[in-house]
Amino acid sequence: MELAEFELLVTRHEKDLYTFCCHLAITRDWADELYQETLLKSLEIIHKINTKENPKAYLFAVAIRIWKNIQRKAGRRKKIAPTVPLDDMTDEPSGNKSVENQAEQSIRDITIRKAVAGLEDRYKIPILLMYFGEYNVAEISRICSLPEGTVKSRLQKGRGMVRVILEKEGFTYAE
Repeated sequence: MELAEFELLVTRHEKDLYTFCCHLAITRDWADELYQETLLKSLEIIHKINTKENPKAYLFAVAIRIWKNIQRKAGRRKKIAPTVPLDDMTDEPSGNKSVENQAEQSIRDITIRKAVAGLEDRYKIPILLMYFGEYNVAEISRICSLPEGTVKSRLQKGRGMVRVILEKEGFTYAE
């Protein structure tokens, strides 16, 4: 892949990649760091990106690998000096719904985000890829280098965990 093609790839998918980084990292600071590291690493290995396959999925896979490395480093730091992440992600209500419906939907969305964020990476990453990255099981399997059956079981178990959290918060779960 040439540099011009890479620039076009980033321009075409920057919003999706940044949104995925935000969902994965929870805080804006971590999302910004993850996004920048993903682009830098992708630029370093530009020759490995195959434009005939799904280059967007390749960027997502790079982001996942970097996220896992950041998590490992954070785990080591946490043992030394524990920190509490701040959740600065909020939704803007849409104009078509009543204020009560907007508030309820906003609370539900935040609850879902927190529930997904609280999952282990093995369950969180496939859920984020499927519902926020809009990938199918086969694509998630390739991105995560896992068998499709493993992806399916992790999606099912992750959804079950989110369902339990939503029910505890008083929301009905709809797939």
